[in-house]
Amino acid sequence: MNQPPLIPLMDRIRFIGYGLIAGIVLGAFLGWMFHAWVGFIVRLFFVIVLLIPVVLAILFWRRVTIKPDPPRDSGVRDADWAEIEANSRTRR
Repeated sequence: MNQPPLIPLMDRIRFIGYGLIAGIVLGAFLGWMFHAWVGFIVRLFFVIVLLIPVVLAILFWRRVTIKPDPPRDSGVRDADWAEIEANSRTRR
């Protein structure tokens, strides 16, 4: 039977350590490059969370304080309108 070659434990730990150090360095570098974007997204989230109650309060206040227009008389049809000419004479 073919068995994979045995890798000593210290070599495994060394390779895992190299990967860990490379991941930390790469993560720190990418975090340094994109920290402004992350800060912008966090600030935008806080602004949106704080702005939603303000907008809802303004909409509620407008709905409560503005009086609705009275309903218009819907009994007047287009045919009932009388045309008024510019010289104020009645039509014959």
